[in-house]
Amino acid sequence: MITDLTTQGWLFIGFFLAAGGFFIGSAMDGVLGVDGFGPLGNMSLLVAGSLVGGIGIEYTAYKTNDPTVLAVIMVSGAFVLLGLFVITKLGLNKLGA
Repeated sequence: MITDLTTQGWLFIGFFLAAGGFFIGSAMDGVLGVDGFGPLGNMSLLVAGSLVGGIGIEYTAYKTNDPTVLAVIMVSGAFVLLGLFVITKLGLNKLGA
């Protein structure tokens, strides 16, 4: 569904992801503190994770035409990617210290 978007659709998705990702990335920076990646780093990971989730679902057996389900998948992908990076950073900090 997301790969079938027009240019205007991609611009809207890009703007929405960037704006929402910045606000959520800033909030996550306050929550994570030094364990996070800063507001822009968190934003980048959230945007990349949502795109990976949205585009990745197209290549699985699960097909959806419901935008609500796609939004849930994209938000889940965003937080999964951010969580994986935070866990990896914490693990590497443990090994180095």
